[in-house]
Amino acid sequence: MSQPRGARLRRRIARFLSDYAWWQKALVPVVFIALGFARLAILTLPFARYSQWLGPQGSQIGAVSPDPVDQDKVARVGRLVSAVARITPWTSNCLPQALVAAWLLRRMHVPHAVHLGVRRADKESDPGLEAHAWVLSGSVPVTGVAEAVGMTPVASFVST
Repeated sequence: MSQPRGARLRRRIARFLSDYAWWQKALVPVVFIALGFARLAILTLPFARYSQWLGPQGSQIGAVSPDPVDQDKVARVGRLVSAVARITPWTSNCLPQALVAAWLLRRMHVPHAVHLGVRRADKESDPGLEAHAWVLSGSVPVTGVAEAVGMTPVASFVST
């Protein structure tokens, strides 16, 4: 027998309150609104316009590594952005998440790199390409890294 919706919601809220630090809880509405603006920008602006928000294009991947103290914070930012993206009523896939994560890390003065990549679609009905965006801070995954397996990077934006 399934639990009533109210019980599930209370359990999820209780888990959220226990799993996240105070600063993450305070950032939830900010991340929610930022994901909305990122989605709006993606739908209305050309890529060249909003790619400026990702940082300068480059390939200095090795130069981007956070302080050991920041590594936990970086992972928590990624977890928060991914969690909030799941509850937005609009599509908050990899690119809006990458935009918001990069914006938050830049505000926290944490070096990071946003990568854009492609791979051949696995579906026989759609022989085109799949695109993906992911964010790394040194070797610390922020958003979209697990889904980036098999992607060929075509652009990287580095913020130090």
